[in-house]
Amino acid sequence: MALAIPMGIVITLPASFVLPKATDGLHFQRIEGTVWSGQAQLKLPKQSPLPIEWHWSGGLTWTWAIESEPLVMAGLWRLSDRDRLEQIKGHVDIQYLDIAQWLVFVYPVGQLEIDVDQLAWEVNTSLEIEGRLDWRSAQLRGLINESLGDITVEMMPSVSTPGETEFVIESTAQGAVGLSGWASTNGDSYRTTLILTPNNERAELLRLLSPLGRRENRGIRIERSGRLGVFDE
Repeated sequence: MALAIPMGIVITLPASFVLPKATDGLHFQRIEGTVWSGQAQLKLPKQSPLPIEWHWSGGLTWTWAIESEPLVMAGLWRLSDRDRLEQIKGHVDIQYLDIAQWLVFVYPVGQLEIDVDQLAWEVNTSLEIEGRLDWRSAQLRGLINESLGDITVEMMPSVSTPGETEFVIESTAQGAVGLSGWASTNGDSYRTTLILTPNNERAELLRLLSPLGRRENRGIRIERSGRLGVFDE
């Protein structure tokens, strides 16, 4: 009973008073409701704000959800571990991720299915993700219009570089062009290498893909690095 009284006070506080102080590195606007149940706009770098809502699930756990046209996602957040999200599931339009900036002459289409066990961060220092993304019936459009098959992205905290997440990318079902590669990020900066490889029956695509990077064996190697700025104002 002694614990129930302060908890009751906390969950009825205005969210605008508590939310900005509760989540280091995340930025909100148009905050409405209470800590018990409310909604706001989540600000992301170089992107339009996303609508987010939350509900108290009991104890120290809250359920949150984002539902917009390019991104649908939900998961858990715990007051006892504020810089961590858990059990994240949903999907995102791959064009929302702006991968076209790496590919220049082509752009990807389709949706990524999200299945993340946990995501933890320290602002501009660490971003660690454990989970996977699935890109079904992946395709390229633009300079070439071809299938990439199915692609899986495995995400795991780096063993060699604590604070970074490593991404392992590979085609799991054959298309006209195979995709493989890796990436890493700490939330502030990133590095990535992608390799596009036409299948044996579509060798002519190698010439069309060559403006994207440098030729390596039977494929085209694309290397990019820069600032990701996940936690920028």
